[in-house]
Amino acid sequence: PIFLRLIQDLFPGIRPEPFKDPKFERVCSKVVRERGLQPDPGFIVKVVGLLDILYVRHCCFIIGPTGCGKTETWKSLLEA
Repeated sequence: PIFLRLIQDLFPGIRPEPFKDPKFERVCSKVVRERGLQPDPGFIVKVVGLLDILYVRHCCFIIGPTGCGKTETWKSLLEA
């Protein structure tokens, strides 16, 4: 989603399809369940989005308010 918003800002009127990897999303859902969490679609998007960012960046910062899922997002990606 972060890259989609960037592309939309740079190229108004362009609506690219979001990256989808159903197989990886299923793996993420399985890992999330095994970790005792709910495989909420919004949370799975966060995990897949973090992987997407790490494909193009060497590192990143995960920031946000307390309780928004920062730790669980990277831990779930690590196990997936």
